[in-house]
Amino acid sequence: MKWSYIEGDTDSALVNYANNVNIEDHCTWQSYTLDYILSFYNKKTFRRCIDAGANYGYLSVGFSRHFENVEAFEISSEIRKHLEINVENFSNITVHSQGLYKQNTQVNFKLLSSSGVSRITEDVNDSLEQVVTLDSFAFTDVDLIKIDVERSESELIEGAIQTIKTSLPVIVAEMDLRRDTVALNKRQYILNTLSSLGYTIADIRHNDVLFLVK
Repeated sequence: MKWSYIEGDTDSALVNYANNVNIEDHCTWQSYTLDYILSFYNKKTFRRCIDAGANYGYLSVGFSRHFENVEAFEISSEIRKHLEINVENFSNITVHSQGLYKQNTQVNFKLLSSSGVSRITEDVNDSLEQVVTLDSFAFTDVDLIKIDVERSESELIEGAIQTIKTSLPVIVAEMDLRRDTVALNKRQYILNTLSSLGYTIADIRHNDVLFLVK
C-alpha cells in the first residue's frame, strides 16, 4: 500500500519516500532514523511513544511495530488528513487533532508548499491551528518522545515537563541550529532543562539530538 500525501507537495524527500516505499515495508525514513533511535534505546519497556510532528506518519508506522501505543500529533489539518489515511490500519496509533506546544490555545500556522518545513508563525494572516500541552494528557508510561516541530521544540518541552519528570523517556529532538539569538536561547532552554532532569546528550546526528537519562 502506498502513502497518501498532499498533491503538489514540493518536499522531494517526503514525496520520494511516499512513492518508493510501501507502508508495510521496513521504515527507512531519513536514513533509517528508527533503527538509529533503537540502537541507542536504553529502556527495557516499549509502552507509549509520542510522535510530535508526525507529518504523513512514516515514523509513526515504524514506531507502531515496536511500541504498544503511538500518539501521533500533527498540527496541520491538511497534512493530518493524509496521516489518518496512512495509519488507519494500525490499531495502536492514535492521531491527535492538535500540535504539541507550551499551552492549550490556537496558533498561527503556515502550511508551505514543502510540507516538511511548515511551522508556527506570528503572522495573523496565517491559518489558525489548535495546540495543547503534552502534560494535559497525564500520560505516565511514555518511553520515547520524538520531536520534529520546526523551531517550536522548546515550547513543546515547556509543556511536557511533568510528563518527562514522570516517565524519563528517551527523547530525540530535531533542533534549530541557526546562529541567531532566538534559536540560541531556545537551545539553551532545552539543554538546561533536560540536564536538570538528569539527561545527557548521547549523540547528535545532523539536526537530531538524542537525549538519554544518565
